Amino acid sequence: MKVKICGITRLEDALFAADVGADMIGLNFYPGSPRYIPVEKAILLTGELKRRNVNSNVIGVFVNAKAEYVQRAVELCGLDGV
Repeated sequence: MKVKICGITRLEDALFAADVGADMIGLNFYPGSPRYIPVEKAILLTGELKRRNVNSNVIGVFVNAKAEYVQRAVELCGLDGV
C-alpha cells in the first residue's frame, strides 16, 4: 500500500510526513481549497525537501486547472507527479 499525505503547506509538516513514512507528499494547487499552496511557496518547499534529500515523492493536486498551469507548476516545483 502507498500512502499520500495531502494538503501540505508548511515545510515542518512535509518533513513530518516523510519521517513517518509517507510515500507521497501532496501539494494542493486549487485556489478554492483551504489547503491551497501558491506555486511560489511550493517552489521554496520542494527546493528545501530536495536539499534535505527527502525520499517522499511530491505530487501536485489540481482541480479543473489549465494544462499550462499544471505544466508550469510541475516544472517550477519539480513535482514527481500530478
